[in-house]
Amino acid sequence: MRASETSRNARGCDEKIPAQVIVTTHSPYLLDHVEPEEVHLVIREGLETKVRKLSETREVEAVKEFLREGGTFGEAWYTGLMGERV
Repeated sequence: MRASETSRNARGCDEKIPAQVIVTTHSPYLLDHVEPEEVHLVIREGLETKVRKLSETREVEAVKEFLREGGTFGEAWYTGLMGERV
């Protein structure tokens, strides 16, 4: 399934029934089909795993600026603008 179809299907699920949809991937290309407010970062800190909303981090403004300048969300991930690349 292509990234755009995955994104569309996930959005469609929560419109039909009250549900939380979690999509996980190692592909940064799925990021090109969502908004920064829809992204949660899963970060390893020492022996703990933490989940943060991208929109509540300091990184979000740098990501939004990168997108305004013509970059893609997937490219923002590869450049290291957000989270840890594990």
